[in-house]
Amino acid sequence: MPKTRLSDVRRRLPRLFSQDYPQVLNHFDLQEPNIYVSIAGEGHVDGVVDWVDARVSPFGMSLYGLETLLGFLGQSGWVWHARNEHLRGVFREEFYKTAGSPNLQAQERLADIEAARALAILRLYAPREHQDPDSREAFLTMLEAFLEVRAL
Repeated sequence: MPKTRLSDVRRRLPRLFSQDYPQVLNHFDLQEPNIYVSIAGEGHVDGVVDWVDARVSPFGMSLYGLETLLGFLGQSGWVWHARNEHLRGVFREEFYKTAGSPNLQAQERLADIEAARALAILRLYAPREHQDPDSREAFLTMLEAFLEVRAL
C-alpha cells in the first residue's frame, strides 16, 4: 500500500470511530462459501452465514469481501477474474443507487467508506507472527492486491 494510502487511513481513523460515523454489524468472513445465491432466479443473495466473527464497527469494513469475489489466489499470486473491472463497476453503480449518487459533499463520506474498507483489509490480511510462512506469503499477496484497487 502506498504510504499516502496508509496515511489517509490513519488520518481518518478518529472520524471512522466517532459518533457521527455509522457503526454497523460487519461480517468479517465474507467470502464465497458464506454467501448463498439463488440459482433459480437472477442470482439474488438468499442469505449469508457464519456470523461468528461479526462485529459492530465502521460502515464499509465489510466491503473488503468484494475483492474475494473478484479474484482468487493462484500459484503465482492473486489473479483477478477477467471481468473484474466490469463487475466492480456494476457494484459501484448499485452502491451509488442505494446509498445516493456521489456529489461534492458525499465525496468525503465515500473516502471515509474506502478508508474503512482498507482498514478491514489491513486487519484481516496483515501477516501474523504465529502464521506459517506459506500462509503469511499468501496473506501478503492478498493484502497487496486488495489495497491496489478502490471499491468506490
